Amino acid sequence: MQIAYGLTEQNLKWTDHLAEIIYACTMCGSCAYQCPHAIGDNIIDIIEALREELVERGLAPPKVRDFLENTYKYGNPWKEPRKNRSEWTKGTEIRRYESGDEFLYYVGCVGSYDPRSKKIAKALGEILLESSISFGVLGNDEDCDGNEANMLGEKGLFQLLAEKNIRKFKKLDVKKIVTLSPHAYNSIKNEYPKYGGNFEVIHYTQLVREIIRRGKLDVSKGLNAQVTYHDPCFLGRYNEEYDAQGIFCETSRESNW
Repeated sequence: MQIAYGLTEQNLKWTDHLAEIIYACTMCGSCAYQCPHAIGDNIIDIIEALREELVERGLAPPKVRDFLENTYKYGNPWKEPRKNRSEWTKGTEIRRYESGDEFLYYVGCVGSYDPRSKKIAKALGEILLESSISFGVLGNDEDCDGNEANMLGEKGLFQLLAEKNIRKFKKLDVKKIVTLSPHAYNSIKNEYPKYGGNFEVIHYTQLVREIIRRGKLDVSKGLNAQVTYHDPCFLGRYNEEYDAQGIFCETSRESNW
């Protein structure tokens, strides 16, 4: 906030070093969540505005520029081939989304390419299959949701991604979207409506909770283990969803949550 004030008062100059400091923020929202003053509600917006100005001035750090350029060119920040985006579905009965399916399962870049996250994407898909939920994925046609591009200050790229995804979703007559990533949940739920993308968006923890409550997933045997769940910033602080993350508290007396 001191940097923002200094720039406003023209006591500071826009420099590469300043950019490194501004981009050091993880955008977790902890400061805004704990701030005892009214400014807390605007901290994230101010940081985004600073980054947007840095992008406009060509001062975004090299790694940030690479991230944004790769996302624009390849639809993901790692320059991974689009043809590999659906590899995680191999060996499963997970199929392409068809008009009439209840849910579009939006996996996102991390779930599509990161080795550990691909296992999570597959596990959730198998849970949805087990519960007889009508769903499908976009496979290799899926694009980045753009949440990080937006947070990094590249508003033009975010708008491009959002509008492209919205057109695709509407063409497929998508009504409900379940996301693996809390980042995708945040952007599609809160930012896409600004560009005409009004969909019912839920995070997978919310859907799994409902599946269990409706008896579509048998968890009667309980879970004899200690479980630690990392509270995602974009699910908790950004969207105030905490209850769905405690589903095992309700379903297993053996759990130590």
